[in-house]
Amino acid sequence: MKYIVFDLEWNMPFSAQNMVKEPSMLRGEIFEIGAIKLDKDFKIEDKFKANIKPTYYKKMHYAVAKLTKIKTSELNSYPKTFKQVFSDFKKWCGDDFAFITWGNDDILVLEENIVIHGFDKDFIPECYDLQLIFDNQITKENRQHSLSSVIKLLGEPEFDAHDALNDAISTAFVCHHLDMKNGISTYSELITKKEEKQKAKNEFTKKSYKSAYFLLKAKEIRSFTCESCKKQLNCGKFISKSRSQKLCIVECSCGKKYFIRVRIKRNEDKTLRGNRMVYDLNETNLQCYNNALEKSKEGSVPATV
Repeated sequence: MKYIVFDLEWNMPFSAQNMVKEPSMLRGEIFEIGAIKLDKDFKIEDKFKANIKPTYYKKMHYAVAKLTKIKTSELNSYPKTFKQVFSDFKKWCGDDFAFITWGNDDILVLEENIVIHGFDKDFIPECYDLQLIFDNQITKENRQHSLSSVIKLLGEPEFDAHDALNDAISTAFVCHHLDMKNGISTYSELITKKEEKQKAKNEFTKKSYKSAYFLLKAKEIRSFTCESCKKQLNCGKFISKSRSQKLCIVECSCGKKYFIRVRIKRNEDKTLRGNRMVYDLNETNLQCYNNALEKSKEGSVPATV
């Protein structure tokens, strides 16, 4: 088994009206592929880089040009088409491999380019989002991180970003700081956890309340279970980050600390519903809480609820 760490750069249409929709949807047209091949022990074995002459979006979008420093004239000077480069890439990948990317966007864009150029998308193997593994093993913040910020955090060499091969190399370097075998063996659990968190973010209380006071006193908002010892916990006093966001820190008797964020949504009849999210307390959300606390002391938002 080989692991292909890859990154893509792609151009975009200038508007939704200019987006190619036939014979299939094309949100971004790839003009650069960069990839690193890792062996079964996640050691660097080989590299791949190729530029692609556009077929659909031949004028460089100003935002992409700003990031990549590539102009329209350079874009259209590339000698090989997607079909030629992708055939080379397939051959380079081999037969037994999995993909590793930083985020999910590259996989989605690759699939759209494969389909519109008439290739079989079944080429795409098992895919692992390294962001999930990194967050689970290192920061434990349940959020996305930019690749550049992670490279700085880990003390790895910094390359010019938005170059496909550079970003692939940086992603491969991140692998060296992780227990990749454990990350891959438990990856399905990370996906399930991510989906549950996403679902929870979109779920507001079914019951409506007359005011924020009564909402934040409600058991469905105030009470939750400690992940470590399964003890029932209750939120104490909430601090206002804004009128629609309330924060709280809770410490369990087992020593586990939590950061609670409640979003408040106003109904048409002016009653309120709430969405509660529970996070492990870390430096980032502790700073968020302290900032809100300082503002409440200054009187810019209501102090407590």
